[in-house]
Amino acid sequence: MNAVVIIVVVAAATGLAGCASPALDARSAPASGSPTVAAGTSGGPAPTASPICAEGRGFDVALPSGPLIGVADPIEAARKLVRDGNTPGFGTPTSVWRVVGEGQTVKVTDGRTTLHAVEVDQHTWLIINGETCTD
Repeated sequence: MNAVVIIVVVAAATGLAGCASPALDARSAPASGSPTVAAGTSGGPAPTASPICAEGRGFDVALPSGPLIGVADPIEAARKLVRDGNTPGFGTPTSVWRVVGEGQTVKVTDGRTTLHAVEVDQHTWLIINGETCTD
């Protein structure tokens, strides 16, 4: 299994609305190597929903090509990110996560942090990006 490499670059964003990033296809990835994460303001369109916080930060994961094996469900993917993900401030070991949505791409939230999980190979789940409030 490929290891996840996370690079965090923090930048302030105003009006984070739970999910500013567009849905990503987990199989659209760099040609080779391990997944990487870059954090900062979302590269997607400006949020149109009501903001949940005045300022925040986020990250995006670049997944490698080839087979991707995650964990059993989106909540476990969030817990794994907190435990292993090198993303301080994006949830805690005691966060109470809940899944929002259905299908192959869902949100996992604890109220101030929203993570996006995608279903990958063998019906497993990976976190591909997230936002959190900093105010």
